[in-house]
Amino acid sequence: YIQDLFQDWTALIRLLSSRPTHAKELVATTPSYSGACDASRWGVGGVWFGINSKLPPTVWFLQWPDTIRHAFDNNNLTISDMELAGILLHWIVLEHLAPNLHHKSAAIWCDNLPAVNWCYKLRSSSSPVAAALLRALAMRLHTQQASPITIDHISGTFNLLADTASRKHSTNPHAFLSHFTQLYPPPPNTSWTLFQLPTATTLKLYSTMLTQQSNLASWRRLTKKGAAIGMLGTTSSMPTFPQSPPRFFTYLDQHNLPSWEPSPNMFVKEAVPGTMGKFDPKSPSGAVRHLNDPPTGRTIITVPQAILQANLQTNSPKAQAIGDLVIIAFYFLLRVGEYTYTNPKQKRRTTQFRLCDITFWDRDTYLSPLLPTNELIARCTEATLNISNQKNGKRNQVIHHHATRAFDCPVQALIRRVKHIVSYTNDSQAMIGTYFSPAHPRGWQINSNDINRTLKLAVITLNLQEKGFDPKRISSHSLRAGGAMAMHLNGEPTHTIQLMGRWSSDTFLTYIHQQLSAFSTNVALNMSNPVSFHNVLRPRVGTIA
Repeated sequence: YIQDLFQDWTALIRLLSSRPTHAKELVATTPSYSGACDASRWGVGGVWFGINSKLPPTVWFLQWPDTIRHAFDNNNLTISDMELAGILLHWIVLEHLAPNLHHKSAAIWCDNLPAVNWCYKLRSSSSPVAAALLRALAMRLHTQQASPITIDHISGTFNLLADTASRKHSTNPHAFLSHFTQLYPPPPNTSWTLFQLPTATTLKLYSTMLTQQSNLASWRRLTKKGAAIGMLGTTSSMPTFPQSPPRFFTYLDQHNLPSWEPSPNMFVKEAVPGTMGKFDPKSPSGAVRHLNDPPTGRTIITVPQAILQANLQTNSPKAQAIGDLVIIAFYFLLRVGEYTYTNPKQKRRTTQFRLCDITFWDRDTYLSPLLPTNELIARCTEATLNISNQKNGKRNQVIHHHATRAFDCPVQALIRRVKHIVSYTNDSQAMIGTYFSPAHPRGWQINSNDINRTLKLAVITLNLQEKGFDPKRISSHSLRAGGAMAMHLNGEPTHTIQLMGRWSSDTFLTYIHQQLSAFSTNVALNMSNPVSFHNVLRPRVGTIA
């Protein structure tokens, strides 16, 4: 491995000494092209549009070979590694499509935060595969004398075009292109172009992913024998450009597809129309409170609070479950797959929390979830979620919260979820998103669509469109992002946010605006204060006791 690194450095030094580096290769310029890419266990794909330069609306995909899938199943590759490989391929596709990338930049959207963060920094200290792929990407950018790419995160819920290309579908080019065109009609006076990558390029990529060696010198020259297939079924080495370049955002807006994700700030800002307020850092929920409350004492609340307040007033077990899960996801910074149903046919590392993963505490004393509800709520001071597996591959981690005693207390939301489930079953493996009702006496699970619909409805009900928030651009991912922002605005250190969100790197910083100097006051003084603690990681039990 060390020898391979030295070989890459040798190739890099020779490359840098071959010509001067222009300033435009170091600073991102206004993007000339824009697109999105995605990856899954089945494959990888993406779409490209022109912005300031002509480019046909292009879609591409690649099905992973069995060797890559086996490496993923055996934890030798992560989904983030595969997403980064997709970004590299996405750029190579643009190289084939665009006649000249000299001093030009491209905007790329991806729904994987680690991959976005790696590309932003052009380095990775946690994944040798990612490091090798980044060196290959840097080589291609330098070879093209292109400006740095502009890469940003988009929620998977909104990354529909690239998601369709990367998921299982017909590998027949013409059949896929026809299907894709039916799903997403092309911009006016244009047609979708399907680009097929050269076999030599894909084999080089597979070798890099499996051996963790970039062989940097070999990435300097790539074959140009890709194929572009148009809607009429004709194949050519170069596509035909439309008279005017379609714009990525214009296309998404015209076809009612969201073009970017909302700022997570909306989950800690004013949530009642027509009122003025300011952020109250002492509020346990990070709510905005009135400067001058009228006699009725109205309080501006967050979106999660509004959902909980409305749903608990209903007699619907499903609505009550959704209200509690929204609060739990917001405070515990959960990924959507950790509290909602996922089709078992979809192989995912993230697993939903079960009853046996939840522990209640009275300070340092374990509390049985079978205690009467009122007693459990009165005595419980803390709650712990034990993680069996998660997206980044880490196991046996915990998330811990203290009770706030407020109506939106995340500990009480957990208690309500557990008490509802144990009143119908003693199965300790029951999922936290399960609810029971007359229509579903054997139990049913909340899914991500239920959460998405609820959040969009809350935005409409609270009239947040007037604040610039489009309901189409809200998703379950916004709860995790909003929770991170709420912690930041309440003065929590960045390492605390990283631990609570279980981010293995500083990827989470894409959620918040860094102003570390504002939080450095009295840090040394606070560190000198002794803190009493107890170990919340206890042996896993198989039954509810």
